[in-house]
Amino acid sequence: YAFTVTNTGNVALTNVTIADTVGGVTITGSAIASLAPGASDSSTYTGSYTLTQADIDSGSFTNTATATGTPPSGPDVTDPDSDTQTLTAVPSIELTKTGTLNDGGDGQADAGDTISYAFTVTNTGNVALSNVTVADTVGGVTITGSAIASLAPGASNNTAYTGSYTLTQADIDSGSFTNTATATGTPPSGPDVTDPDSDTQTLTAVPSIELTKTGTLNDGGDGQADAGDTISYAFNVTNTGNVTLTNVTVADTVGGVTITGSAIASLAPGASNN
Repeated sequence: YAFTVTNTGNVALTNVTIADTVGGVTITGSAIASLAPGASDSSTYTGSYTLTQADIDSGSFTNTATATGTPPSGPDVTDPDSDTQTLTAVPSIELTKTGTLNDGGDGQADAGDTISYAFTVTNTGNVALSNVTVADTVGGVTITGSAIASLAPGASNNTAYTGSYTLTQADIDSGSFTNTATATGTPPSGPDVTDPDSDTQTLTAVPSIELTKTGTLNDGGDGQADAGDTISYAFNVTNTGNVTLTNVTVADTVGGVTITGSAIASLAPGASNN
């Protein structure tokens, strides 16, 4: 603060002082010994105030100081003056969403495995936010937690909310799963502020197939193999990977065996066809 004191009367003033009227401002300077009519002093006194978060949240800060001077006779004369600073609110919020794949210890993503989500919400503005929430934006993720009552500027919270999602076979077959959440906070005035963040989990395909071939000798009932007897073969095909297989076929590798059947259109992980 800068203070200019002017003698607007017709007599000299002595012991001219400036004091903070309502409190909070530190005023530095010593009494002006004498101030002639029409004279001004703008260098003797200065003031300082440190803003609080409550000031920022309120949107302005007003303070009043009073100048006092003593004339040659009669009571002291005084004059107050106030200064109001507009403190523009800049509300802002940031969400960081982090997913962790729980693969059951087998090193691969399978249908039924889960993704756990952690959420860090940070107040990146200059005003306190209240009723801070985190919500799933696109659906599918279960988010647990309750609203953060108040979050000061610069403060973060990484414990109020957690999330979980159970992978489907369609997720595994697509090779990744992406989900978006949004944090919302209410400033002291004006509309809510929001920030979305997404997490993408890469779901590595581990395709694998297993064939079990079982032969049965048809010996014609004589208990011995003779030329012209036949061997019947049964085939069991199992999808031992983590992605769906299509167009599953069985073929004779070295020749001589007649194989009958048509392509299996689709075989899910863990499923068999015999």
